[in-house]
Amino acid sequence: MASPNSPVTSSEPATPRAQGTLAARLGYGGLLPIIGCMALTLLLPDRAGSLLQLGNLYVGSIFCFLGGIQWGISLLDETMPTLALPRLLVSVLPSLWMVLALQFQPTVTSLALVLGLVGLLAFERRQPVIPTLPAWYLPLRVRLTAFLSFGLLGLALLSQTVAS
Repeated sequence: MASPNSPVTSSEPATPRAQGTLAARLGYGGLLPIIGCMALTLLLPDRAGSLLQLGNLYVGSIFCFLGGIQWGISLLDETMPTLALPRLLVSVLPSLWMVLALQFQPTVTSLALVLGLVGLLAFERRQPVIPTLPAWYLPLRVRLTAFLSFGLLGLALLSQTVAS
């Protein structure tokens, strides 16, 4: 046992609950850039378009990260390659979707990214349960997708409102 003054080090893996708590904190913390863009849009209305574009790039990067998660999940169970194939194929779509979405006017880009986030979540919810996936993952994913989607749509609406 470590002394009270020494740093805690352990070779034991974190408990699933601790991992879920950390993931939730990081996930909810990841909403701060969108909230920041909203606040800055109110403070600097002449920069609304640039802030919306920044929000789109941020959400697009998260969308690509979620595609990477699908890639990783597909690698978890090597015994069922036919179940992994759809996840592998879908894992590359977010990056392609984002590049395409960024070609449009920023408000349209926001809508396209939200549709992509919701579509990827719908895909995930229809996939067979992977036993090694933590129980907290999908509920957290649903909440973060909802918050991020509403946040980006709110930023797009705010951007349009202050610009006019």
